[in-house]
Amino acid sequence: MNRLLLLLCFTHTIGLLGQKVASSGSFEDSYFLAKKYEDVALFAEASEEINKAIEIASFHNQEKKVIMGKIFLAELMRKTGDFEEGLSILKKLDKSGNHPSLHAEKLGRIAALYNEGANDLDDSRKYDSVRHYLDSALILANKYDLKNIQAGLYNELGYSISNYYSDSGLYYLQLASDLFLETKDTHNYVGARTNMLRTFETREDSANVMRIFNELFDIVQDKEWYTAERELYAVISSYYNKKKDTASANYWALKSCKREVTNLESTGSLKLNAFRTLYEIEKYENEIEEKGIQIEKEVKIKKELNIYLAVLLILILGSIMLLIRERKLKRRIVEANDRYQVLLVESNHRIKNNLQMIISMLKYASKNLKKSDAKAFDHMSGKIRTISALHKQLYLEVHNERIEINQYFSAIIELNDKISSDAFLLEKKIDKVEIKSERIVYFGLIFNEMLSNTIEHKKGLDKKVKILIEKQGDLFFFMYQDYSSFDENNSSGTGLNLIKQLVNKVGGVRFSLDGKVGKYEFYFNE
Repeated sequence: MNRLLLLLCFTHTIGLLGQKVASSGSFEDSYFLAKKYEDVALFAEASEEINKAIEIASFHNQEKKVIMGKIFLAELMRKTGDFEEGLSILKKLDKSGNHPSLHAEKLGRIAALYNEGANDLDDSRKYDSVRHYLDSALILANKYDLKNIQAGLYNELGYSISNYYSDSGLYYLQLASDLFLETKDTHNYVGARTNMLRTFETREDSANVMRIFNELFDIVQDKEWYTAERELYAVISSYYNKKKDTASANYWALKSCKREVTNLESTGSLKLNAFRTLYEIEKYENEIEEKGIQIEKEVKIKKELNIYLAVLLILILGSIMLLIRERKLKRRIVEANDRYQVLLVESNHRIKNNLQMIISMLKYASKNLKKSDAKAFDHMSGKIRTISALHKQLYLEVHNERIEINQYFSAIIELNDKISSDAFLLEKKIDKVEIKSERIVYFGLIFNEMLSNTIEHKKGLDKKVKILIEKQGDLFFFMYQDYSSFDENNSSGTGLNLIKQLVNKVGGVRFSLDGKVGKYEFYFNE
C-alpha cells in the first residue's frame, strides 16, 4: 500500500514537472542566454540557464541538444574549478558517439579537465590521460575535417606537452595557429601564438620571443581582448626578468596589471547590463504569466497539499521502520563483535600452537643431520619462534591493535637464550614505542636475524650486544651492535639481504652498517 501511494505521488510530481518544462521556453533561448552569462563571467546564472535548456531537450527527447548542453555545463564546471563534477558529467555521456563533432568536443573537454584538475595524479599519469583523450578527439576531428575543433585540440595538446617535450609542443601549437588563421579566428590565433611565445620564453630563445611578441603586439593594439593582452604582457615581463632588465620587466608587468583591471571593469559593466536585461525580461514574463497564475493558484495549492501530506505520511512511516531496523542492527553488531573477539583469541591461540608444532617437527627432523644442516634448521626455527612470540602477545592482549616493541623484543631474547648454549651480555635501551600488530613481526624478524648472526658468527669470550631504540625528532632511531667485525666487501650474503628487505618492509630509511664494529642503524616512523 505504501509503495503504491509513493508511486502515485512520484508519477503526479513528474507530470507536473513535465508540464512546467514544456511551457518554460525553448532550448535555443536558454542556451543563448547561458552563453551570454558565460561571456560576462556570471557562471551561476549560466549554469541555471543551461540546466533549464537540458531539461527542455530531455523532455522532448532531443539527444543532440542534451549532449550539447551537458558539454557546455562541464565547461562551466572547469571554469569554476569543479573539475570532478565536470568529468563526471562528460563520462556519463555514453551516446555522444552518435554525433562525431560533439564526441570530439567532449573528449577535448575531458582532456582539459584532466590537465587542469587532476592534482591527485603524478605527472606521467596525468600526461598519459590528457594525451589519450586528445589523440582520440583528433582522430575524429581529422576524419570529419572539423577544422575549428582540430585547431582547439592542437592548441590544448601543444600547451599540455610543451612542459615535457617542447619541440613537439611547438609543432602542435604551430598547427593550431595555422588552422585558426585558416578559419579566420584571430582571437584564438593570438592565444595559440602566446602559448608558443611562453615555450620560447622558457627556452630563453630570444630571437623567437621577440619575433612572436612583436607580431602579437601589433594584432592586439586595436582590439579589446584584455585577457589575451594580459597574458602576452605577463610572458614578455617574465622574459625581461630573466634577462635582468628590471625596468622593462616592470613596465610590461604594469601593463599586464592594467589590462587585468580594465578587464574587470569591462566585465563589471557587462554584468550590470546583463542584470538590467534580465530584470526587464523577468518583469515582462511576470506580467504575461500573472493572469494565468491567479486562476490556477488555488487548484495547484490543493494538489500540492495532498502530495505533501502523502509524502509526510510516508516519511513518518519510513522513520519508524528505520528506527526499528536500527535497533535490531545495533544488537546484531554487538553480538557480532563479541563473536569476533572470541574468534580472534581462538585464532591467535591456534596459530601459536601450530607454529610450536612446526618448531618441534623441525627440531626432531634436525637430530640426525650434519651440524651445518642442523644450523639451517635452527635458523629457520628462530624465525618461526619470532612469529610465534607475536601471536602469543596478541593472544594475551587481544584488544590491543598495537604491541609495545620492548615487550616483544624481550620475548625474542628469552627464546634465543633458551635455544643458544652461548651466553652473551645484552645492553638494552628501548624507548616506549608501540607498533601495529601486522607490522611489528618484521621488527621481530630483523632483531631475530641480527641475534642469530651474533650467536652463529661471533667468536671469543667477549660476547656483548647492544640494542638501542630512541626517539630522535619525528623519527625513531634503531641501532644494533655486537662489536664483531666482518668483511664489508662480502656484505651481500643472504642474512644481510634479508635484513635490508625487512628494513624496507617497516618503512626504514637511512640504513647503514659498520663492518668494523658490527653495527646496524636505521630510522623508522611509529
